[in-house]
Amino acid sequence: ATGVFCLRKIYFNFVKPGMTVGYPVYNSRGELLINGGIVLTRRVIEKLSQHGVPALYIEDDLFKDVEIKDVLDLRTRVEAVNLVRSVFSRNYAPKISSDDTDSFKGVVSKMMRQLLKNRAIMVDLVDIRCLDDYLFSHCVNVCVLSLVTAIHLGYDETTLSILGMGAILHDMGKTMIPKDILDKPGKLTDEEYEIVKMHPLHGYELLRNSKPPVNNLSALLSLQHHERFNGEGYPAGLSKEEIHNLSQIVGMADMFDAMTSDRVYRRGYLPGEVWEMLAAGGDYIFKYELIQAFLYNVAPYSSGSVVRLGSNEIGIVIETRKGLPLHPRLKIISDSNGIFLKKPIFIELWERPELSIKKVFSCEEVDELKLL
Repeated sequence: ATGVFCLRKIYFNFVKPGMTVGYPVYNSRGELLINGGIVLTRRVIEKLSQHGVPALYIEDDLFKDVEIKDVLDLRTRVEAVNLVRSVFSRNYAPKISSDDTDSFKGVVSKMMRQLLKNRAIMVDLVDIRCLDDYLFSHCVNVCVLSLVTAIHLGYDETTLSILGMGAILHDMGKTMIPKDILDKPGKLTDEEYEIVKMHPLHGYELLRNSKPPVNNLSALLSLQHHERFNGEGYPAGLSKEEIHNLSQIVGMADMFDAMTSDRVYRRGYLPGEVWEMLAAGGDYIFKYELIQAFLYNVAPYSSGSVVRLGSNEIGIVIETRKGLPLHPRLKIISDSNGIFLKKPIFIELWERPELSIKKVFSCEEVDELKLL
């Protein structure tokens, strides 16, 4: 796992010349747009804006104790995103060739090995993706989240491989949906929504019609990832045990990453908001025990998040331990009266049951706090 220190996530409209980039940003072709350690100038900022970069991690001394660990090596992440892009961006119907299958199996295997090695680390997604590259990075994140959940549930490596293939290719059917509908800034019309709802079926057909066909269970995950436990999903309106457990795992991962991601038409929800929504959806949106396994491994409060406790103190999330998602380690920077401390205090929320996080500050609110 790659540990990255001193980082504060900042949305692009708050980026200023003189700030130092803390974490590299790539486009979906695997091309480095900007590396960590680079001091921003107006020209560089303008270039990043043209590429649709929505946010950056910047170096910030106040966040010097924050360590963000990615469960996936950055090179592997870039390789996987680049592979998805190369297949999904073909000008003809993107069927999977035998060479493609081998490539996907290879990168999924590499991801599995790293996730098995880093199983003690919470998933704390750190990738900054260009807005136009959303689909490719999304498929890789869904693969990561699905595999981490299945590893926790004790699935064997053969099943993990099948799951990984289905997860990384789950949205292949979107290549058959007109881009102006997929990226429409406003609300879809009923007709447009019906077109979008066909993408799971398109994906299943593309995968099964490939030569040789992708494993039937892997393809099924594409078909079923929008089905819901209560029967309100699509395309078939399946419910409960009619939906394969692996399909539900991919569906959870898909929902979490889609809702927390920045899109052309909206900013992503805070991870904690989506985490809580899933936590309340056991045996309603997805099977209860699958949701519990997913939430056990995913941090609702990202490292570097600025939070307010019930005591009114303000802190920065330093680290979240596996199995204790709602009780991270905090660096307290402000007392209950809003006075910033000259010397911060470190607390372990899991050792302080009387304290709880009541609010996560947005990037705008962090800027207004004048922490710098």
